[in-house]
Amino acid sequence: MSSVESRQAMLGDNVTLHICTFLAWTFGVAGTTWYVCRNFMGSATGNASDDYFAGGRSLKWYICAGSLMLTNLSTEQLVGLNGSVFADGSLSGIWWEAGAAIAMIGTAIVFLPKYMALGLTTTSGFLGDRFDQTLRTMVSTIFLIYYALVLCPLVLYTGAVAIRDIFELTVPLGVVSVAIGLIGAAYAQCGGLKAVAVSDSLNAIGLIVAGLWLPIAALQVLPGGITSLFEEGSSYLQPLVGTSARLQQSEDGSFTRSSGVPSVPWHVTFTGMLLNNMYYWSTNQVIVQRVLAAETLSNGQKGLLF
Repeated sequence: MSSVESRQAMLGDNVTLHICTFLAWTFGVAGTTWYVCRNFMGSATGNASDDYFAGGRSLKWYICAGSLMLTNLSTEQLVGLNGSVFADGSLSGIWWEAGAAIAMIGTAIVFLPKYMALGLTTTSGFLGDRFDQTLRTMVSTIFLIYYALVLCPLVLYTGAVAIRDIFELTVPLGVVSVAIGLIGAAYAQCGGLKAVAVSDSLNAIGLIVAGLWLPIAALQVLPGGITSLFEEGSSYLQPLVGTSARLQQSEDGSFTRSSGVPSVPWHVTFTGMLLNNMYYWSTNQVIVQRVLAAETLSNGQKGLLF
């Protein structure tokens, strides 16, 4: 057997392993989610809105924490943000996540107590309580259009690209995107926020394990291990920079690095980035909904700060 044939056979075996692992994990999470929700998450409260959109206000802090992590970390971050960091040639892009710590503390101390005291199910409900229902409707409509036409298509597309490349699929990206959307919708439709939060927490376990393993495996590939990272690539580890060795594509399609402004220059970190993180962690319905479903205020605060 030639080297090319051996490589193709090895790739075929890897794809089979990836598919089997993916299906086993997906169905395992679905079954475990059903069992946990049925036996450990309490019964319906009688308030249909709270049961579906706020999980019956029954989430423990660790469920809130796991769901927050998985809600925040989609292919938007795992694919897009990692790509931006690589293209920047510096760690300036990490402030999208590292800078979130300040905003999460602000949410836990200032915003969440106010939201829960009002018994809100949505963040736009605060605007209705503070101002009027017209403003609440306008803001809800704007966010709904944004999620439907901007955020969800972006996440579905990048997720489809990742899955198609990993499993070496030949089907159109649209088909993969629809399949991902249907699987995600099935969780929400069948079990509401409670099922989504529990499945998020289970998937968070896998993400933490893989997240710890990946840098260790990557460092083993480097000739000098972690030493070569600091000696030869120290410039790529700078988190606060005004210029960096950005990746540029030339006219012939090749890539080179030249000095340029990174996606998050240092002065943006303490100005616009801070405001953006406050919006995201304090008023974004998709994020705040997880802690509004907490069993108590302390559970919600612990979930945010964990």
